[in-house]
Amino acid sequence: MVNKATAAGYGLTAEQMEGKNHLQLHDKSGTYPVEEVQAFLSDDLEVINNNRMKFIPEEENHEFDGSVKIMQTTKIPFKSASSDELAMLGIAIDITDTKEREIEFEKQYSQLQKHSIEIDYLNLELEEFQHEIADVMLNMLEIHDPYTKGHSENVANLGRSIAIELGLSEEDIQHTYWAGILHDIGKTVVPKEILNKKGKLCEKEYALIQNHSYWGYQVLRNSKQLNKFAKYVLYHHERWDSQGYPMGLESEEIPLIAQILSVADFWDALTSDRSYRLALSDEEALVELKLRSGTCFNPEIVSVFLQMKSKEDNSLFALDSCCTEVN
Repeated sequence: MVNKATAAGYGLTAEQMEGKNHLQLHDKSGTYPVEEVQAFLSDDLEVINNNRMKFIPEEENHEFDGSVKIMQTTKIPFKSASSDELAMLGIAIDITDTKEREIEFEKQYSQLQKHSIEIDYLNLELEEFQHEIADVMLNMLEIHDPYTKGHSENVANLGRSIAIELGLSEEDIQHTYWAGILHDIGKTVVPKEILNKKGKLCEKEYALIQNHSYWGYQVLRNSKQLNKFAKYVLYHHERWDSQGYPMGLESEEIPLIAQILSVADFWDALTSDRSYRLALSDEEALVELKLRSGTCFNPEIVSVFLQMKSKEDNSLFALDSCCTEVN
């Protein structure tokens, strides 16, 4: 019993194939490898002798025209109505095209992996370049205003710790850090004599200092590498009660990373020496921070910050009053 598809593979009709064995069918020298014929016979005999089906996921099948097809074959033992002898039914599916697509896909996937590795290297180089740009800008700021030395790193590290405690994504944690590094970059255009003035600032001088967040935003937003931090720099002096600057945003209108930087900036500013005052102790700074929870700062962020400090020194920070709000 032979179907037309099988006969076509041999260049014969079904009638011409009837009664012939493997060796007779594969008698065209050079077209059908001996090993292929032997494999066919071996599989057939295994199915018949063991009376058990055999599945062959892939096998080469040479055609009479010299082409080679990849077949997926199932060989099943059965008895026909005309004989008591066990026979073998072979069902072969041509998967040549599928296999070729699979091979092509593997090539493309391999190429994609190669490109992915190249992109990873480029991203590393880009990240290093970004770090260098930020370091240069930070060095310029510290030369311009010696009192800010170490301040940006402190804000960046503290902001990152708060972001981790809040459960932010890895990307947002990194953005918090780099926005902290860059948050005061706009101060490079504020005159030194104003930044380092020991006495009280006049209204005009205070307005100039307030503009540093906007100037920092303007510098960063035009950078292909650093523009993603621009809005956090712009809004890091906004207040929870809408009394901040430059836009007067309120509560959740303020980007979360900017809210985090606001707390970190306030803490480091209070606990560092400035031209107009000496650093406050941690206890004094805590009182100031608690008083501003719910007015200047997001109470949740203040609470998280105080919990962090409590872990550092349980005897110093009392959590039962961590969210005191000003009436």
